[in-house]
Amino acid sequence: MEVLEKEFPINAMTDKKKANYRVLDSLAAFYYRYISRGLVQIYTMGAETCFKEYILEDFESQYIPKMYERVCKQFSRIKNKEGMNSPLEIIGKCYYDLQKEKKNGELDIIAQDKNGYIFFEMKYAKEKITDTIIMKEIEQVEASPLDAYKYGFFSK
Repeated sequence: MEVLEKEFPINAMTDKKKANYRVLDSLAAFYYRYISRGLVQIYTMGAETCFKEYILEDFESQYIPKMYERVCKQFSRIKNKEGMNSPLEIIGKCYYDLQKEKKNGELDIIAQDKNGYIFFEMKYAKEKITDTIIMKEIEQVEASPLDAYKYGFFSK
């Protein structure tokens, strides 16, 4: 019925513990994240006040950036289907846990083609992506167990 999607990180495609499920329909995802658990507050204080008090901060800092990430992945898939020099074989996420260095992290969008891994960083912020941000993201990728041969950036 295409209600849920099971997503595995690229670097752990067979690890069932690292799988994530997400609701595909944006309206249903919004409803279950905010409305269904806030019905009492909505009835008590009204929708507008409830939105300002309980939803707005999380909506802007968590929900919208996740939706933007989905749009960036969809854009990558569309461009891939239109034809690229080296077609992307897989598009997903990457989680890593380096126990010796006591570092872990998540890379938003990673793709693999015949040449290796391409890392994309997605920033949903008012500020432009600066060289400092780019260098910080490249350092994070270099700390991961996967080697990148190319980088890409999406920015609001």
